[in-house]
Order: sequence, then C-alpha cells, then structure tokens
Amino acid sequence: MAALPLRNSSLETQELSGGELALIIPRRNTPVIWLLSLVFMIPKKRQVVLDAVGARVWRLCDGEHTVAELIGAVQEEYRLNRKEAEASITTYLRRLGKRGLVAFAVRKEEGS
Repeated sequence: MAALPLRNSSLETQELSGGELALIIPRRNTPVIWLLSLVFMIPKKRQVVLDAVGARVWRLCDGEHTVAELIGAVQEEYRLNRKEAEASITTYLRRLGKRGLVAFAVRKEEGS
C-alpha cells in the first residue's frame, strides 16, 4: 500500500468528453513486430480509453501518491466503503501494471 504508482512516460494522453481519457500507446519496434508489420497492417499506435473513474486514478499515478492514498481518494470521492475501494483500485492498478502502463516505486527508507 506504500508503493507509488508512476505513469509510463512514453504514453500520450488525450482528454475526451465526460471525463474520459484516451491513452495513446506507441507500437514496440522489435525485429519480430517489424517483420510482421511488413505482412500485416499493424498500427503505429493504439488507444485505450479510460472511463471517468479510471482517468481520475490515472491522474493520481504521479509518483507522489501512494496506493493507499489513491484508495482513500476514490473511497471519498465515489462514496465507497474501504473494502470496495481497495479491491477495485488494487485490481485496476495490477491490470495497468501488467500492460506496462504504470510502474510501481517504493520509497527508500531513511537510514538505509
């Protein structure tokens, strides 16, 4: 809960209506993907749209707020109980992490 979620800096964002946010993800240019792109139409970018709640959490993933603080913010703003907010946010952050959209940092303890 003390981890600091950080947005992937290689992503672009685009504000959409209704508080939604589009993440623009560039294509990886590995040799295999380059070869496949010669045969198949592989777009240079793809887009993931976050709803208003997801966009709110995304904006808080700035390396300054801990996971616990994100949970508290969502709990308060959307009037959820602690367990609902914790389950939702941790699952959501785990998905973003698996997709490479966020990373997690841990503060170095003082005296170490």
